Amino acid sequence: MGQILERLKTWEMFSEAQTQLKLAVPVTASMLCNRFIAAASVAFVGKLDSGSDLLAAAALATTISNVTGNSICVGLSTAINTLGGQAFGAKQYHEVGFVLQRALAIMTMLLIPVTAVWCVMGELLTFIGLDEELCSAAAKYLSLLIPGLWGFAFKIAVQNYLNCQKHTRPAAYAAIAATTLHVPMNYLFIYTFDMGYLGAALAYSFSQILILACLVGYILISGLHLQTWPGWSREGLKGLRGYMALGLPGIIMLSEWWASEINIFMAGYLRNSSLQVATMSIYQTTIGMCFMFSVGLGTAVNVRVSNAVGAGNIWQAKRSSITTLALQLIVSAVLGLAVITARRWWSSVFTNDEHLIDRLVMVLVYASIYVVGDGITVTAGGVLQGCGRQAQAGRFVVMSYYLVGLPLSYLLAFPLKQGTMGLTAGGTVGTWVHCVAYCSLAARTDWEAQVESSRQRLRSSASSQQLAEMAAEDLERHAMKEASSANGEEASLLGGGDCDDDSQA
Repeated sequence: MGQILERLKTWEMFSEAQTQLKLAVPVTASMLCNRFIAAASVAFVGKLDSGSDLLAAAALATTISNVTGNSICVGLSTAINTLGGQAFGAKQYHEVGFVLQRALAIMTMLLIPVTAVWCVMGELLTFIGLDEELCSAAAKYLSLLIPGLWGFAFKIAVQNYLNCQKHTRPAAYAAIAATTLHVPMNYLFIYTFDMGYLGAALAYSFSQILILACLVGYILISGLHLQTWPGWSREGLKGLRGYMALGLPGIIMLSEWWASEINIFMAGYLRNSSLQVATMSIYQTTIGMCFMFSVGLGTAVNVRVSNAVGAGNIWQAKRSSITTLALQLIVSAVLGLAVITARRWWSSVFTNDEHLIDRLVMVLVYASIYVVGDGITVTAGGVLQGCGRQAQAGRFVVMSYYLVGLPLSYLLAFPLKQGTMGLTAGGTVGTWVHCVAYCSLAARTDWEAQVESSRQRLRSSASSQQLAEMAAEDLERHAMKEASSANGEEASLLGGGDCDDDSQA
């Protein structure tokens, strides 16, 4: 690590930081818009005259949709980041389109059973012992989130298809367009159509489908797909096993999301459950908003590392990783400070209930600590995904949250009677364990091995012509490396590479 830092000149880091921010800012804008859409719907429910009961129902339904739907789709789509990004870096452009086709096929097979389970969720929630009225209201809300689930799943696949090609702006444009209509749509469904709290769910689904429509429309009109979309083909189904080899561990990486939502479920078993669930839901919404700022840099380093590994450019991958970590430390510190100083005002955005606001002011102290560790974790996770190390990373997620964070949350909340303060404290400890584990794993990356793994993945799904091209590239790379070694210079793998083309759509 010391040698790497010595070689990183100030101007190189500054140039890399500019490139990272060009990728990260649109991603952050897109994610913030998506988070605003979800948070605005919950906030509309919280402002209704029915008090915290309907807010708890909407929060519970949103939690279920995150755990059993959205998080799984996001986890599966991490394979697009790895496979598509490495194929793009290796200039196997049509393979990027085939990766998207595999993702869409797998998403469709996934969503059918998930939709069926959502339709009977009311009975399942009652069976596990939650309040019957709360379960009924949450089930109705969840049923209207089903169209949004399908829109979200396909949207995230298309978005990652573009991200891995360094086109991050289209998703931001689409999300901004949908966000401008989201508040009016909430008013329309909730008040004009007199749907009450259910109108918020329908408005959310409308916005997700609108984002997908805008994104696809933008791609077709601008021609962003022309380089990498080969047309629908059976070739797109050739590498399903390889896709799932990364997608399934990607879901495990996202099981941090599940752990956070499980805390909301545990809050439902505390005394005065509606108030406790509402507290945890707004807490989760807050740290989720902060996550959106960090995920932009996480996506940027994912793109840069995957492209560099695909191109065989090890030095670029290292430089991108270190630069992003430096940027993330600054962003995370600012976010933590913002949360702790503005926590009372932020709480009042969601509710008029003073008792609930007082509780939120207390738990958001932990949120200010949580977001710092979470931001660093996102960056390290982006490096690991760019390399295709989802399986290794997933094991640390299980250890951090399911062996440390959640047991500690339960211990503090129930036996030690700390309630929501205990739930949030346990989650914060789990996140910092996760942070240390990811940073350790990323720091010990064998970059030569990752380049070779990338070549093997591309070969496993390549056509005969692509295999011939890759063989020629391997011979050329080997010859250049031998020549460099003979002259006592750096191997070409450690120099500049093709993946430094940072053009944006």
